[in-house]
Amino acid sequence: MIKEIRAFLLVFSFFSRFPIKAPEDFEKILPRSIKYIPLFALISGIFLFLLIKILSFFLKDEITAIIVFIIQYLIFNYFHFDGFLDTSDAFLSGKTKKEEILSIMEDTHVGAFAVLLGSTYIATKLYIYTIFLIPNNPELIIFSFSVGRIFIVLFSYVFGSSAKDYGLGYIFVSNAKKGFISSSIAFLIISAIYFYETIITFFICLIFCIYFVRKVGGLTGDILGWICEFSELVWLLVSWQMS
Repeated sequence: MIKEIRAFLLVFSFFSRFPIKAPEDFEKILPRSIKYIPLFALISGIFLFLLIKILSFFLKDEITAIIVFIIQYLIFNYFHFDGFLDTSDAFLSGKTKKEEILSIMEDTHVGAFAVLLGSTYIATKLYIYTIFLIPNNPELIIFSFSVGRIFIVLFSYVFGSSAKDYGLGYIFVSNAKKGFISSSIAFLIISAIYFYETIITFFICLIFCIYFVRKVGGLTGDILGWICEFSELVWLLVSWQMS
């Protein structure tokens, strides 16, 4: 029981900035933690939903959208957004060799493509928050947030290969099967409520993942971050289009 509690808390320590200190042996506990990602996503999504409801009482939709977006990225998405930027830089660089692409991903400098796509991403998501999510559909943030994290597990399991034999991405992909059942159940529940939004997002992300894996031979931590961010945005875009 104690091991399971530690594994559950590690998800919050690893995927958020909540003041929960990661144990020194977190790499050993991380595989056990993967099955709790859907629960973490649900709790975190509800937190963001309640934040929207509270702020909406006092602030205009535009201000609420900016504050919620900033808090979301400071607490939860900073890790994944970094992967989104690195992956965008690497695959739009024009490099064709695996080693060159991975080298760009590991480079700490932010390139031009990262700035371009990152800025476009932020502007698009803020726009959706302002005109669609905040005023009329605040509950959707629970589902978009959950889809992003669930897809990390599902695609790690589906492809089952890491582009590198080291790093947190390697550990995660290697142990994705331990979270497959819980993430599959969460996927089916969300699909039952928002079928087209979830299925369309899944297949769009699948196409990109196939491309990434063909280029570098597997997934990386940065690519998983890209999957999380991209699936969040696509799910919201499809929901907006279908509303």
